[in-house]
Order: sequence, then structure tokens, then C-alpha cells
Amino acid sequence: MELRALLQLILHRKVPLLLAVCVPALAVGLFTYLGPRAYYGDLSYNIELTATDFQRLSNRFYGGDNLGTLFRNLEKRGAKDLLVLLREAETEQDLRDMIDLRVTPTYVDFNSRTNLKLSLDRSWAENVEKIEKLRARILKVHVEGSGAGPEELRMALAAVREDLEQHLPLHDILDNLTARRYQLNTTLVRLRQLRVDREEELQRVSASYARMRALAADMPSGGKGEVTLELKDLDKETEFLPLSVQLGVFAARTALLEEQLAGNKRLFALKTVEADLLAFISEETQRLIKEDGDVAAFRAMVRAAGSDRDAQEVDLLDGLDRLAENHALSRQALVAMPRIVPLPRHTVKRTLMTAVICGALALLALAAHAAVSPPEAD
Repeated sequence: MELRALLQLILHRKVPLLLAVCVPALAVGLFTYLGPRAYYGDLSYNIELTATDFQRLSNRFYGGDNLGTLFRNLEKRGAKDLLVLLREAETEQDLRDMIDLRVTPTYVDFNSRTNLKLSLDRSWAENVEKIEKLRARILKVHVEGSGAGPEELRMALAAVREDLEQHLPLHDILDNLTARRYQLNTTLVRLRQLRVDREEELQRVSASYARMRALAADMPSGGKGEVTLELKDLDKETEFLPLSVQLGVFAARTALLEEQLAGNKRLFALKTVEADLLAFISEETQRLIKEDGDVAAFRAMVRAAGSDRDAQEVDLLDGLDRLAENHALSRQALVAMPRIVPLPRHTVKRTLMTAVICGALALLALAAHAAVSPPEAD
């Protein structure tokens, strides 16, 4: 179709064209201006995180167990509109559109070479190693609610803050307990093997000592000191020492092995008690995580477990209490309640974009209609 004919057609159909452009644009503009406004707020934490630490934190925060705790907390606080949106989210990205964890400064994606602008005088492995050592200084939690009012978003921020400061640290504490239990089990295995070796050696030395004492009892008096060696050969050739000296050496070795074996058994018993106590605390921590427990509940449980226990167990429990306190202290928001900020509506921008799109579609439809059935000349 020629341009002149198209212009004539537009003039001939100007009223439908204007309606096709203005009505949708005005509808979008009015809905944007009069519709519910979206708000957002940011929680900030002064936490030093490597890329691995941040990935671990993100996996736990968006994990099913923690989301269940967060959803129940939101429901308890009355943030129902945001809770409905979160439950309708199908992917993690949908969740991040409403609650997003961010760090400052941001990390470099070292998994993709095309995204890196690094020094060429270092190898790829050296560049990756330097990037992996990067640390973020600020953790920011961005909470955005489409249709949620300022008061509801304020309650949502309080729920997220409680989750980060009181519930998620239990996972870190459980990791610490698991690592300590692994080290203790490794120590117990080593002590058990060392005890078996000491018992076998003690049996051999005791048997030799018994034979020497029997030999000494059968020898005539005065026949025990006929052979002597220099002191430097004592470790290598004790069998050629005078029998009376050999009896003293084997008696000393027997006493030393018995003392070492007794010490091994005492240490094994202490480590066993410690391992059993850590296993009990780990089970209770897992129970608290499932029951939406927090750091305060963990500390109360640890203190209650310290009653009627010996000094060593009390010291261990006191250390766990301090550990939980440190986890809570390390996650304190820089601002207790951040400012709730309205998101821009972009009414003019959306209205103009709608008008342009509708105008283009109307012109295409008009041109297609004219190509099929050209208008009659006036």
C-alpha cells in the first residue's frame, strides 16, 4: 500500500484509531495511578562473607525448612498479602523478586571467563584464586511487596530480621557441633587403636618380664652379673645386660606402659562423655530447628542440660552457650527498623508505552484490513 493511500485510510478511520490508542492507554494510566502502590525496605548487616559463605547462606535462607519457618512467622505477624505472593512463587527467582539477599561489594562470577577483565600477566588459576578470596562487607536484605501496604511490609521486615538473627544461626551452630563431633570421633578411633597397640605391647613386655623373673629365681646367687655392656648400647642390646639390670628395665617399661594405658583409658572415657554430650546437643538443636526455635531457646536448652553434670561437661556447655551468643551478636541489623520507601509508579511511562504499542497494533490491523478489502473512493 502506498503512503498516500495509507494516510487517507488513517484519516478515514481516525475515530476508531484514536479510541484504540487512547482507551487502553488511559485504562493503564488510571490503574497504575489509582491501584495499590508497592513498597520496599532494606535490612543491612555488617557481616564479612566470602562467595562460598554467601552461597551457603542463600541456600539455607531459600531452603524449604527455613521458608516454612519464615512463612509461619509472617502469618503470625499478620503479613498475609505478602505471604500469599510468596507461597505462589514457583521458582527461587520469584522469591528473590520479593525477598532478595545482596552483598556489597558484589562478587565477580569466576565461573565464566567471558565475564572477567583480569590481568593477563597471571594464569587463569591465579586469577580464580584471587577472586575466591574476595569478601563482601555488607549483607543487604531487600524486601519488596506488590500490593502490601507500609504496615504489612514493616511486619514482613521484622519477620525476616528475626529469621536471620534468631533462626538461621541455629544452622551455623549445628554445623559447628557436627564438625566437633567429627573431630571427637576421629580422636576416639585413634585412642582406641592406640590402646590396642599399648595392650599388645604390655602383654609382650609382661611375658618377657615374667620369664626373666622366673630365670632369676632359678639362677644360683652371684651368677646374675657376669655380663656387662656400655651404656650407649642400652637401647639396642638390652638382652646382654646383667639380668638384674634387665629386670629393672622391664619393670620400668611395664610400669610406663601401664601408666600410658591407664591415661589412654581416662582420656577415652572423657572424650566419650564429651562426644555423647555433643550428640545430645545436636539432636536437641535439630529438634529446635524443626520447631522454629531460636538462639534464645538453644541457650536455655544448653543451660538446662548443665544441671547435675561434672565440671568438664559444664565447661563444654558454657562454651556452646557463648558460641550461640556470638552468633547472635554477629548478626545485628545496622538499623533496627529501616525506612519503608514507596516504589515509583511510572504512570506516564506506562501510559505512553501502552499508547505506542496499541497505535502500532491498530495501524497493522488497519493496513491488513485495507489490503484485503480496499476502501471505496469518496
